[in-house]
Amino acid sequence: MIYPGTVLSCNDNSGALTVKCIGIWNSSKRRGCVAGSLLIISVKTCLKGTTKVQKGSIHYAVLTWTKQILSWVSRTGDFLRFSENSVVLVSKKNNYLPIGTWVLGPVAREVRKKIFIKIVLLSAGVF
Repeated sequence: MIYPGTVLSCNDNSGALTVKCIGIWNSSKRRGCVAGSLLIISVKTCLKGTTKVQKGSIHYAVLTWTKQILSWVSRTGDFLRFSENSVVLVSKKNNYLPIGTWVLGPVAREVRKKIFIKIVLLSAGVF
């Protein structure tokens, strides 16, 4: 589960390296969020010379990878979870389209069930 205050990595080429969750969109303070949820984040570290994001700026992001075991089970009975918690930055002005032009690695299946189809198209696949 991701709660406000959690430090996450960014897996797109928007320029942000690490971000901190400062809020969860449409959620109470007691509950965390799962893959596919919309977060409000603050950029903690970024690449030098980036123009899309700056350190300390506030953006929206979609949670794509979680360390928590995902809710569904594969045919063999194995559970799926990723090695780190990671997000993709999106812009609220352009209907939650990603800021970057590519997404590193696959994304969770829950992202496809939500309205974030463009993130699925830019990624390497869906797990």
